[in-house]
Amino acid sequence: ELYDLVSRLKSYGLNGIEVFHSSHKKENRREYLSIIEDLSLITGGGSDYHGGTAHPENELGFGRNHNLNIPKMVIEVIKNNTAPTPAYYKDLAKFI
Repeated sequence: ELYDLVSRLKSYGLNGIEVFHSSHKKENRREYLSIIEDLSLITGGGSDYHGGTAHPENELGFGRNHNLNIPKMVIEVIKNNTAPTPAYYKDLAKFI
């Protein structure tokens, strides 16, 4: 169901989904990585930091209990607006 939704959204211009989030479990990250790889999408990630009031347990750039690890290559792909390569997805899997 999620795959179909993301695929449909891609047809409207979606270019990525958030794989890395401080509340995502490993099995969720694996599922999301599988979806983006199959659909040739990129990923992002977030610590869900809102100034320390909405989620005080989250630290800016580190997530909840320092469990957010966004690979630097993710930032480079977004910043340079480059297409992800097979190596991109393989490298992402190391951070799951």
